[in-house]
Amino acid sequence: MPRAALLFASCIVALSATAAPANQAREVVTAMPQRLSGQQQLSLTGSVVSLQQAQVSARSDGLVAEILADTGATVTRGQALLRLDAELAKLDRDRAAAARNEALAARNEARRLVQEAERLRKNNHVSENEVKSRRAALALAEASFAATEASLASSREALARHTLPAPFDGVVSDRFTELGEWLNRGDPVFEVVSLNELRVDVQIPQERFGDIDVNTPVSICSDALAQPCIEGRVATQVPVSDPVSRTFLIRVAPVDRDQNLLPGTSAQVHFAIGSTQRSEYLTPRQAVLRHPDGSRSLFVVKDGRAQRRLITVSREVEKGLIITEGLSPEAVIIVQGADLLSDGDPVSAASAEER
Repeated sequence: MPRAALLFASCIVALSATAAPANQAREVVTAMPQRLSGQQQLSLTGSVVSLQQAQVSARSDGLVAEILADTGATVTRGQALLRLDAELAKLDRDRAAAARNEALAARNEARRLVQEAERLRKNNHVSENEVKSRRAALALAEASFAATEASLASSREALARHTLPAPFDGVVSDRFTELGEWLNRGDPVFEVVSLNELRVDVQIPQERFGDIDVNTPVSICSDALAQPCIEGRVATQVPVSDPVSRTFLIRVAPVDRDQNLLPGTSAQVHFAIGSTQRSEYLTPRQAVLRHPDGSRSLFVVKDGRAQRRLITVSREVEKGLIITEGLSPEAVIIVQGADLLSDGDPVSAASAEER
């Protein structure tokens, strides 16, 4: 027999000796999925912030003459916080008022002269040119009066800006000036924080952002509260991730606005995520097979054979994958040997505990 034929025959014999029969059961390792409760609690630490917080700036240049509010003071909208020396501004206002009165008198006299000329013109006692001349003088007087009115309004506003009002109801959290200091327009003078619109800002890990929406039950717990925890609600979801921490901002508001949260303090926020209508199963990563089209599946043992199940993975956690569709509580998952199986193959199962 030729040498090549001998080699070919030897290979056939070797393959026949090593190939497993088609109906021989493959040995696999199995495990039971861990069923999670319908609702889980995600607890994160957040910071209490105010929706209204402003550094109130000087509205005019001037010397600080009076400080009417200090750190910790409760203020109302429009309440005076500080006054600048306004003597020069008062003189400008008085000068503008005098100019306005002068222009008013001139306008009234011009009106009288026009009325007189129109009356005399009816009897031809004055010429038409005289009437037109007086009407032109009246127009100039009215324009001059309007200019002095605007100048007076401007000087009054400049004087009013020497007093700094609170922009909204709140508490003065800081003061940045002292009596006798010179302030330039735009210099920060006070910081005012509103206590009426408070929120708790929480950074949510990106893998849990999709589990939370405006209907998610929330509770807020803080040492600053008179009661341990209060009911909250998801007020704002910011769908832009922090590129460094890979987290999303969620802003939680107390349902009862009268709760005594304090800006700047920390609070524990508890989200009740998941649904009692949907079961979730924790499954080892090695049990799940990925497919080119992006789908995932795993094998379970049923009647001594491998059965493929298409599954939906909601998220990954440290201990494995969370599966929301495709599994049942009694399923026996193949966790080792699944990559060599086809649907319907006979298997010999041994549990992971036995190994």
